[in-house]
Amino acid sequence: MEEEDELLLPREKLLRNGVTPLTDDELLALFLRTGTPGKTVFTLAKELIAHFGSLYGLLTADLVQFKHIGGDGGGENCYVRGGCGPGRRV
Repeated sequence: MEEEDELLLPREKLLRNGVTPLTDDELLALFLRTGTPGKTVFTLAKELIAHFGSLYGLLTADLVQFKHIGGDGGGENCYVRGGCGPGRRV
């Protein structure tokens, strides 16, 4: 069963096992849904977490910090921070 779970994509893993066993990379990839030209969503998620040091670092980053990762950064920043708002209110 464990080997089977390792082969699942994050969405399928979430549906089968819930959110707890997902890595930060997988959670972020689920949230972002798509990558960028030349990067899969999984690569993008790993790079963002590596750049900001952690999922918490990413979620608390400001727009200036996002501008250093390439592109305009504004879209990613708004999407990530806006999407976390409801979780903070629960």
